[in-house]
Order: sequence, then structure tokens, then C-alpha cells
Amino acid sequence: MTMTGVGDTCRKTSLKALKESGVALLQVLLISLVISLLAIRFTQTARDQIIIAEQFNSRVQAQFMAYSAKNAAVFAVLSDRMTPMMAMGQGSDLVLQIKNKLGRHGDPVTFENGVVIALQDLNGLLPQRFPHHPFWPKALVGLGLTEQQAKERLGVWSDFQDSDVDAWIPGEKEPVTLRAGQAYLNGFAQTDLPLRWVFEDQPQLIKTLLSLSDINAPYALNMGNAPRPLLQALFESDTSATMISDRGLSKVFVGQLLPIAMVDEFNPQTSVRNSSRLQIKTSITQEQASWTETTTLYLTPFLDPPYRILTAK
Repeated sequence: MTMTGVGDTCRKTSLKALKESGVALLQVLLISLVISLLAIRFTQTARDQIIIAEQFNSRVQAQFMAYSAKNAAVFAVLSDRMTPMMAMGQGSDLVLQIKNKLGRHGDPVTFENGVVIALQDLNGLLPQRFPHHPFWPKALVGLGLTEQQAKERLGVWSDFQDSDVDAWIPGEKEPVTLRAGQAYLNGFAQTDLPLRWVFEDQPQLIKTLLSLSDINAPYALNMGNAPRPLLQALFESDTSATMISDRGLSKVFVGQLLPIAMVDEFNPQTSVRNSSRLQIKTSITQEQASWTETTTLYLTPFLDPPYRILTAK
């Protein structure tokens, strides 16, 4: 073999080695890149899991704070009186705060840790099962409907729940369905759906009506427990402002002012007592989590447990 041939062979071998070395380097770089991307992804996943865990922990803490406040509210309502004692233990301060501050008319009160509680006695709300109640037309007119519009809606609502097939208009029969197609129930409603169906074309009014009425509300109302929107819809501004500023005037109001305010109506059945049906709204908002719960209870203070849950959401 000549020297020239040997040189060519060496050069070819050297070029092949350089190519293989370059390919190997490229492979190493690609593998390093993949490993780096995987490591970054694993790191990001780990961070996401930590954030999720923190958020879950914050949500559980918020839930337990709200649960503790709700139980304190129930305890305070069931207690006729409370005497502070050194041995009462942790949580007694919250119970005393609730006992001293909360009414039964739906006004929210903020306590420690940002927990907001609102108690609403159901006898302060309009009864959804009794649309013929004399307060309903007055409330609807106060919320912006005309007297005729209120009469028509309440007529349809009453027909929907009564057991006969006679319409609210004398001499006419009930239709088979509502305008939106829902078949007539011909029985007492079990949820707030009938209210939503009857006023379906007025979503903002539905929202207001749901805040001042309830499916479990009794027929006899206690105006001392009525929420602000209901008082403002029923009565003149001076009368409603008086009731809102001093709930203790409920007995005087029902006994003396109410007959005057309702002079054009037959006197509705009213009460100055608290009922055994109570709605508790509990909410808490923190930096990473929030919790809201609404529970309707039937209080049975002489039984174990001392209350029964009617609805919870």
C-alpha cells in the first residue's frame, strides 16, 4: 500500500470518528435536554401538589371554623341564659358573642377569624306554600309589580298548589301546564321551584323573593324577625326604618301599628314569639379558601339531638 493510500485511510477513519463523536455529543445533549425538561416538569408538579395541599388544608380549616361557629350559634339559641365561667374552655367567647349580638332577622354579623353568621327565624319570612297570604300582594307591589300583575301571579301560584281544577278567575278552569310547560302540581310545594317557575321571566325578582320567603315558613309571621328587604317592601320607609332600628318594638308594632298599616286589608295572622324553625347562614373567606353553608333546622331542645336538619346546602 502506498503512503497516499494510508493517508487517505487515516483521514477517512478520523472523519468517521469525528462524525460519530459529534452524533454521540448530540445524543448526550438531547438526553440531557429531555432529563432537564422532565426534572423541570417534576419540580413544577411537586410545587403544584404543594399548592393544592395547602389550598385543601385551608379549605378544611375554613370549613371547620364555619362548622364550629354554626354549632356555637345553635348552642346559643338553645340556651335560655349563659353565665361566663373560667372553666368553660376554648370557644366559650364565640358562644357569648353570638348570644349577645345575633338576632333572628337575617342580619349578618362578623366574628373572630372572619366568620360571618346570619340567623333567620322562618316565621319572619313569607310562606311559599301560602301565596294567598295577605302580605304577598303587598310585598309584590312594594317590589315594583302593579296590583293587577301581583294578583295574576299569585292567582296562578295558588292554582298551581291547590287541589282543585278551578282557576283563580271565576268560572274558568286551570290550564294543564304553566307557560313554561310545567304540569300543575295541585298540592303543596316541597321546594322553591314553583316560585321560580311562576316568576321565571323576572330573574332579579326571583332572587329578591327567595331572600324574603321560604318553603318551610309558617303562616303566622313575626314582624320582629322579618328581614330588611321584606319590611322595606311591606311598609312605608318611616315604619320600616323604625322596625329595623329597634327590633324590640315588634310587640308594639304588631299590636298597634300593624292594624293601621294594613287598614285596607283584613288583619293577617301574626306572632310575637320565635319559632322552632331557624335558618343559619355561615360563611368565611380567607386568602386561599372560602366556605359557605346554609342550614335550616327544626329545634327540639328537649330531645337528643336537640335539633333536626330540614335542608342543607
